[in-house]
Amino acid sequence: MKSKKVIALTMTAALSLSALTGCGGKDSQGSSAGNDKSSAEESSSAAKEESPEEGNAEDEPGGAEEENTSDTITFPLAETMTFTAFAGMNGDYTLTDNIAMQKSLVDANINIEFTNVLGADLEEKRNLVLNSGEYPDIFIKSYIDADK
Repeated sequence: MKSKKVIALTMTAALSLSALTGCGGKDSQGSSAGNDKSSAEESSSAAKEESPEEGNAEDEPGGAEEENTSDTITFPLAETMTFTAFAGMNGDYTLTDNIAMQKSLVDANINIEFTNVLGADLEEKRNLVLNSGEYPDIFIKSYIDADK
C-alpha cells in the first residue's frame, strides 16, 4: 500500500516538473525568436538603404506602395458591390425583409439579390441550382450537407 503512494507521488512530481519545464521554455524561446525577427528586419531595412541601384521607391511603379498594401477590406466599401444569394426562408420571413440585414447592407455598401425559397421546396430547388452549374455567390440557410 505504501509503495503505491510512493509511486503515485513520484509520478505526480515527475509530471509537475515536466509541465513546469515545458512552460518555462516557451518564454525564453519566444523572446529569442522575437529578437531574431527584429534583428532580421533591421538587417533587411539596412540592406534596402544601402542598395543604390534600386533608386527611389516613389519614382518606380510598384515600389513601396505595393509592399505596404495588404489585403484588408474596410467598410463601407468604396464601390457598391452586388452579390447573388440563395436563401431558405421560414414561413413568410425573408432576409430581404429583415431590418438588421437591410441596415448592415447599407452600412457596408453592398447589394444582395436574394432568391428566397420556402422550406418545403428548399431541397429540390437547392439541388436544381447546384446541378445547373450557375451558382449564386452566397448560400444562406440552405442546409447544405458535407456528406451529400
